[in-house]
Amino acid sequence: MNLTDRMLARRYAKAYMGPEIRVSGSGNSMQGRLACLEKYRQALSGAMEIMTCPLVPWGEKVALARQILEKDVVGADLNVSQRPLLLMELLIKGKRFHLLDAIVEESKVLVEACMGQVRARVCSAIPMGKSVLARLKTELDRITGKDVIVSMEVTPELIGGLDIKIGDWVGDFSLKSKLGNLKKELFKPAI
Repeated sequence: MNLTDRMLARRYAKAYMGPEIRVSGSGNSMQGRLACLEKYRQALSGAMEIMTCPLVPWGEKVALARQILEKDVVGADLNVSQRPLLLMELLIKGKRFHLLDAIVEESKVLVEACMGQVRARVCSAIPMGKSVLARLKTELDRITGKDVIVSMEVTPELIGGLDIKIGDWVGDFSLKSKLGNLKKELFKPAI
C-alpha cells in the first residue's frame, strides 16, 4: 500500500471513530465501533472483487453491500450501528473500497492508543521462550510508558539478535546488521 492510501486510511479511521479518540477512557465505545466495523468487513470480504471492479456502477455496489450487511450483520445483531454502513457507502462512492482493510487496521491503532497501548513487532532468528518474551515486554512497557502488545515473528535471516518495530520507530539489534556495518567499515576506502 502506498503512502497516500495509508494516509487516507488513517483519515477515514479517525472520522469513523469520531471525536472520542481524543478523550481518555473512551476505549469501550471505540472497541464497540471497531468490532462493528470488523463485522462489516468480514461480511463483505467475499464481495471485494465486485466492490472494487470499475465496471460495476456504484449504485449496484451500494445495493449489494446493503443486502449483504442487512442479511449477515444487521439481521444477526439489531444493536449494530449504521455508522459502518455509511462508511461503506462513502468508500464505494469514492472508489476507495480497497482501503477497507487498512481502515480497520488504522482503527485498531487508534483504539489501542486511546487505551494506552501500542503494538510492537519483534523479529528474532529463533523462537523466543515465554520468559524471555515476558522480560522483553516488561522492558518495552517501561521504555514506552505504555502497555505494549508484542507480536513475535521468526526471521532466520537475522542470524541472531532482534529487530523491533514500534509504530514508526525501528530498532535493528540483529547480528545481520552488525555484520553489515562491520563489512562497510572494513571495505571503506582509506582517505
